[in-house]
Amino acid sequence: MRYGKILLTAMALFLSLCLSGCLTLSVDEMYTLPRQSDEYNELQSAINETLKEGLQYASPVSGANQQPIQLADLTGDGLDEAIVFTKADGVKPLRAQIFARDGEGYTRLCSIDGDGSAFDRVEYVQLDGEPGLEIVLGRRIGNQVLQSVGAYALLDGQLTELMSANYTEFRITDLDGDDARDLFLIRFDAENTTAVAEVYRFFNGAMERSTEVPLSADASALRHITTGNLQEGRRAVFVASTSAEELVVTDVFTLDDGKLNVRRSDLDYGLFNCPVRGYSVYANDLDGDGLLELPNVVLLNPYSEEAADDKFYAIEWHSVAGGSPKYKLTTYHNHSSGWYLTMPKKLGSRFIVRRGDTVAGARGLEFYTDRAGRPGESVFTLYAFSGDNRGTLAAQDGRFALGAKNEVTYCAMLGDAAERLGVTQEELSTMFRFIRVNWDPGET
Repeated sequence: MRYGKILLTAMALFLSLCLSGCLTLSVDEMYTLPRQSDEYNELQSAINETLKEGLQYASPVSGANQQPIQLADLTGDGLDEAIVFTKADGVKPLRAQIFARDGEGYTRLCSIDGDGSAFDRVEYVQLDGEPGLEIVLGRRIGNQVLQSVGAYALLDGQLTELMSANYTEFRITDLDGDDARDLFLIRFDAENTTAVAEVYRFFNGAMERSTEVPLSADASALRHITTGNLQEGRRAVFVASTSAEELVVTDVFTLDDGKLNVRRSDLDYGLFNCPVRGYSVYANDLDGDGLLELPNVVLLNPYSEEAADDKFYAIEWHSVAGGSPKYKLTTYHNHSSGWYLTMPKKLGSRFIVRRGDTVAGARGLEFYTDRAGRPGESVFTLYAFSGDNRGTLAAQDGRFALGAKNEVTYCAMLGDAAERLGVTQEELSTMFRFIRVNWDPGET
C-alpha cells in the first residue's frame, strides 16, 4: 500500500488498452505520459492546502515505509486512507496527517502530532483483531539515544492512542500466536550500560505491557535483531549484542502465557560466537527448514606452525527448539569476498584451511581433512578470477565454475579426498553460496 498505486494502476490500464488496439493514437500521443487520475489530483489538492500552513514533507528515515505519502486501510472498509508525513516549526513539529476520501475528494480527518527531529519508522499492522490496521509510529527525539513510539487506531474518524513508550529498537511480530501482532522493544541506558526488553500486546481491550526483562550483554554494543521460528507455531526474537569478553551473545526472547522469557546463547545453550576479523554471524535459517539456528564459532587447527597466525574459523549451526541445542550443519564463511560454504556432513568442522599457490593472479584457498590436528588429504581448492579471461581460466586445469559476482568468477578443483567424502562438482556447486546483504528493514 503505497502512494503512487493509483498512478501505477492508471498507467497499466493505459498500456493494456494500447496493446489491445482499443485506442488509436498518434506517435506524439503515444509518447505522452497518461494524465494523472482524478483521485490522485484530489488527494494532491487536499495535501497542498495543508502545506500552505507552513508544513513540509518529512519522510520516515528508516524501515520499509519511507515515502512522504503512504496508503493504508485504517478502518477496514476496503478503502485506503492517505497518511502524509510533514514537519513544521514550533511546538510538536512532527505531524502525520490522515486523509480520507469523502466521495467528492479528500478530507483531512486528524493528525498525530509529536515532538522530535524526525520520524524514525512507521508500520501498519493488525494489533487489536478488529477491522483496519493500526499505526505504529516511532519518532527520533533530537540527538538522544532513546526514541519515542506510539500505537494508534482510527475509530469513527478519531485517533485513539493505544500505547506509548521510549525505545532504542523495536520489532513487530506475533509472539503469542494469536494472529495479532505484538510490539517488542528494547530500551537501554547508555550511561549505565544496562538494557531491558518488553512486549506490548492487545489483551482484554487494551495494549498490555509485559514485565521488563534484562538483556544478558552490554546493550551499548547492540549488534543485530531478527525474528523467526523456534519450532512450528512458536516465534521468538533473537537479539545479538557484544559481551564484555568480546563475544557476541544472542538473547532468545519468547512469550509464554503473557510472560516474556529469555534464554542466553552461551549460558543456556553453550554456544559461543566471536567476531571473526571484524565480522560476526547471527541467527539464521541456513538449512531452509523454516527454523532459525544459532551459530557456534570454532577456531580451526592451523596448517602448520608457520601458519599459526593465519586463523580460520568454522561455524557450527544449532537449532534450539525444545530448549536444548541440536547440531544441524557447519559452514565456512569468507566475509571479505562475500561467499560461504556449507560443509559436507562427513567433514563437519574437522577440516583445515590454508592459502595455497597463486594461479594466473588468483591465490587458491585449499581445504584439507583434519587428521589429529594435522592436514590430511586435499578435499578441494577454491579460486577467484577477475579480468576479461576469467571464464576461460575458471575452466582450465581441472577447474570448474561455481558462480560469478561483481565481475569475479569463482571456481574450484577437487582433491584426492573429494570422492571418498561424496564431494562432486555438482555437490560443491550446491555447497557454494553468496552471502546476501540483508536489506530487510526489520534488521539493524
